[in-house]
Amino acid sequence: MDIATVSIIATASIGLMTVGGTIWNSLQPARVAREGRIEQRRADAYLEILRLAEQESLYYTARMTNLLIAAIEDQAGLESRIEVPEPPPVESRASLAAHVAGFASADVANAYRTWRTRMDEVRGAHEDIAFHWRENVAPYEVVELEMLQPMRDIRLPAEKQARIAMADQIAAELRHRRPKRLERRKT
Repeated sequence: MDIATVSIIATASIGLMTVGGTIWNSLQPARVAREGRIEQRRADAYLEILRLAEQESLYYTARMTNLLIAAIEDQAGLESRIEVPEPPPVESRASLAAHVAGFASADVANAYRTWRTRMDEVRGAHEDIAFHWRENVAPYEVVELEMLQPMRDIRLPAEKQARIAMADQIAAELRHRRPKRLERRKT
């Protein structure tokens, strides 16, 4: 081969590599933008999961707090209540499950299942207490404090711990500042 042919081949090779690099570089912003949109959708879904979980927890915690206040104040002769938020809509459980199924990682899904189990225990215990009240003590008496203690001492704290663990896992996956309690748990 003569020098002219070698220089033509070298120039063409350099030209092809330049064009390939240009094409590759032009595709990178589209890939980064797509990944950014996916990450934003995941973050929005995670925030919705936390919002709905918090809403459900606040409702049952407020209901339980009022039952406890009534049981304690009945003994002391006082009367007060805290405001109970609106009950979570029926479709919020379906929405939570859909968000988890559509966007959650395996770790967040496991944390959600743990929280859901704990929240179902809280809801079931609350329904049992409400049934007991309707059937046995309504409308003139309050539920006995002894009946409320398992809910106060076991179920509500377990639900809160599961909700915090789920929030910590979500924060870690979204690469937000790691809460101190998550760092302590790892050691």
